[in-house]
Amino acid sequence: MDIILVQEHHLSIVRIASYGNLLKGTWQIHWLTALGKYQRKGGVCLAIAGCHADKLVDVLEIIPGRVQCPVLKLAYGVIGFVIVYAPNFVRAKKLLWVEMAQRLPNLDHWCMIGDFNMI
Repeated sequence: MDIILVQEHHLSIVRIASYGNLLKGTWQIHWLTALGKYQRKGGVCLAIAGCHADKLVDVLEIIPGRVQCPVLKLAYGVIGFVIVYAPNFVRAKKLLWVEMAQRLPNLDHWCMIGDFNMI
């Protein structure tokens, strides 16, 4: 499958939009951004090649600004790409994992990606 993951970024909205022009062909781009330290935007991105556009069945907003889940229906089942942009603070991080576990739907397969801020 043609998938690109852009890890931690601190990009402006204008810069983010320009990345769509750098990729060849058509892509479905799923940006997950949140305000980070010092009120700068940060986040992660999952880009799915346009040839798989017909396989994308849903994009779930699990936790706004923190957890998003594009869902694709493939020959071997339904897969959710859980994009996580975790907070830096321990207490907030723990709450995020608990809330995410309660909200994720039951799918055949999972791929969890993102910036977990675990260090």
